[in-house]
Amino acid sequence: MNYYILKHTAPRGLKRAKKTRRLTPKAVLLFFLAESVLFILFGGIIQMRLGMGGITITELAMLVLSVGFVFLYHASLRDVFPIRKPKLLGLFGCAVLWFAAILTVVIVNLFFSYFFPEPYQSLGEGDTVFKSVPFLLQVLIVAVLPAVCEEALHRGVIQSGIGSRVKNPVLLSLIMGGIFAVFHLYPVKYPSMLILGGMMSYILAVTGNMVYSSFVHFLNNFVSLLVDQLTGGLLSGALRSGRTGWFLAAGELYNDTPAPKEFPFTYIGVSVMTIGIIIPTLLYIGDYLLKRATAPVRPFFVPEGEKHPIRNRIVIPTVLILLAGVLMILL
Repeated sequence: MNYYILKHTAPRGLKRAKKTRRLTPKAVLLFFLAESVLFILFGGIIQMRLGMGGITITELAMLVLSVGFVFLYHASLRDVFPIRKPKLLGLFGCAVLWFAAILTVVIVNLFFSYFFPEPYQSLGEGDTVFKSVPFLLQVLIVAVLPAVCEEALHRGVIQSGIGSRVKNPVLLSLIMGGIFAVFHLYPVKYPSMLILGGMMSYILAVTGNMVYSSFVHFLNNFVSLLVDQLTGGLLSGALRSGRTGWFLAAGELYNDTPAPKEFPFTYIGVSVMTIGIIIPTLLYIGDYLLKRATAPVRPFFVPEGEKHPIRNRIVIPTVLILLAGVLMILL
């Protein structure tokens, strides 16, 4: 068959590659702003009138709008929502990092509640809306849906756009944690949401897999619900508010009278010395397990070529935290 026969024929079995655009920081921030205004105007009304049903509607709407925005922007759904099968070791590493974040949240909230007791006192009060449905339904609405829908917005759309310019995972996590905190529209929650949101964003930045960040989101909400269910809301409320240390939180659980709104500054120092000193070790171990499970080449526990990683990442931060706790007790 010569050229003159072939020149007017069309190739078969070949598909034209679809042109996709990459999300930009400007585009995702404008989308986040528009969606936030939409939820402020209508989401609160829907949730107040329909209760848990309203929460379900707003969560699903968040997912639909996020996916719809990516589709209309002609971005790649696979790139914006990277989903792959997780490894058990990676999930365990996520759990360790989450626990370190929770301990940090407790200390930070305890510190802020000392100076601003009233707003943190109200944060510890249980939400009766959640208790209006059976526990399993609470898990579905409060733990499963946010781990999918809110992650699609924050770790999917927003982080994909911000991450196209910000390559440093720590800086990216701080930015994303701030956006995640603002999203909750309740200033008293900003410190804890910044820490948790930043941790989830760091996990996605390291693994490139949204399953891990969604797992942490689910784990955080599920444990909160479970503790609330088992203790009648006393212990979980005390820990969320941060107005008590671990020992006072337990005291609030076993006593009829709530913990006082005001407490000595010494309690913060004791909390820092007892639980704060293990945070650097947990962060180091969790980060190592996560990278070992996801990195193409198994990393060493003590990275080669890095001078004194154990001293710089564990020993020095632990000593500084211990000294800070002692100083708070002396004050």
